[in-house]
Amino acid sequence: MNPAFIVLCACLQVAILYVSAPSASGVVMAIPAVVIVAMLAYSRIHWDSHLDMLLLMTAPGGLGMMLPLAWPTAGLGPLCHTAPTWNSYLVMSLGMWLVAGPLSWQYARCIRQARQAGLGATVLLADLFGMQLGMALAYLPMSLLPLANPRGAWLHHAFMLSGMLLGMMAGMLSLRRWLPWIRSPAPAHSMKAGGTFRGMAYAVRLRAKGAGPA
Repeated sequence: MNPAFIVLCACLQVAILYVSAPSASGVVMAIPAVVIVAMLAYSRIHWDSHLDMLLLMTAPGGLGMMLPLAWPTAGLGPLCHTAPTWNSYLVMSLGMWLVAGPLSWQYARCIRQARQAGLGATVLLADLFGMQLGMALAYLPMSLLPLANPRGAWLHHAFMLSGMLLGMMAGMLSLRRWLPWIRSPAPAHSMKAGGTFRGMAYAVRLRAKGAGPA
């Protein structure tokens, strides 16, 4: 996963928002968020492997979510950041899934480690379900925001990204709670790069060896 690509996607979100809803205060508030994303992207190897998924959903996923705003398609209803409807919510969600889903499957360390344990699809779907639930809950108050004001679009986007991240973190915590293999012991070298699912894969191999012939 290229950190520069993550930062570029975050910057493009700010640029699209500024073009569609010019707000100097919005840019000022977005800059620290982009800096935090950049710091996490360039130091991600030192953090838990789930951080990859969060970064991919926030940066390229957030950019995919904005595609209906940047290039409105005829017949799909109002733009998501100017007149939120559930039709636009579905289009926005589809954009995020199409962009961030394949990237997460290919490049997120947590998904690669889960794939080694044969649980790649389960972990990815759990994360995406949590993300979708968090976004839906964040979308509910959007009709109450004064979107005629340019700052409303910035607040809307911040709501959606926050709901997405909180939902994904809830999904990740649920996986650790309900999948006992995640808590299985693993050698130290398997955990140096945030290898939660590397430890799980190691436990699966140990069980497979134990079940085989002596």
